[in-house]
Amino acid sequence: MPNSKLIRPILIVLLLAITFLFYLWSREGPMSREQFHTLVIGKTADEVINAVRPPDSIWSPEDGSFELWKYWQRTSNDGMLDPFYMIRFVNGKVENARASGEATWGVIDKG
Repeated sequence: MPNSKLIRPILIVLLLAITFLFYLWSREGPMSREQFHTLVIGKTADEVINAVRPPDSIWSPEDGSFELWKYWQRTSNDGMLDPFYMIRFVNGKVENARASGEATWGVIDKG
């Protein structure tokens, strides 16, 4: 069979391209800061993972007093994508959360 050496690499590249496209299509788009906040505040780590997905990064100080989870490009505000959104766990539950650009931690003011 002519060019039989090319068939396998072509099939591998095609399979990788299809897998990548499915990955892109399956990703959820960003949600509003308020939606994200409502889904995570007061929740345990398992509940947060079930509600939004695992974090992109996790950090905790040496004393272990809290744990900070960071999500990249997961929230938006007035149509503008936030670079990141952070949630802070204290004693196993999300105590507070904020998006990049928000000056303080705390509950989002709905008023």
